[in-house]
Amino acid sequence: MVSPWMENGDLRSFLHSYPDADRYELCAQMADGVAYLHSQNIVHGDIKGANVLISKEFVLKIADFGTSALKDYTLAFAQTGTKPGMTIRWTASYLHTIMAGYD
Repeated sequence: MVSPWMENGDLRSFLHSYPDADRYELCAQMADGVAYLHSQNIVHGDIKGANVLISKEFVLKIADFGTSALKDYTLAFAQTGTKPGMTIRWTASYLHTIMAGYD
């Protein structure tokens, strides 16, 4: 998978470098992005600062769709084992119960 270069890096690094950044605008862009994904029946599954990139125009882009789901199908681009890879800290609690059945 190829994507454009995101000059401002990930969201966490961006906010560290630009502490006065308009967080409301970033939140609005994030909400728009997630709403679009949901309108396409896509659930990202691992939204966190490291998976949100910022372009040189300060446009937010959602990245890392390795644990995403499209309706009933898993998008396993980077899955290396039988267990889906999720970031525990950022995963919805109900998914921990569901994923406990994977071996």
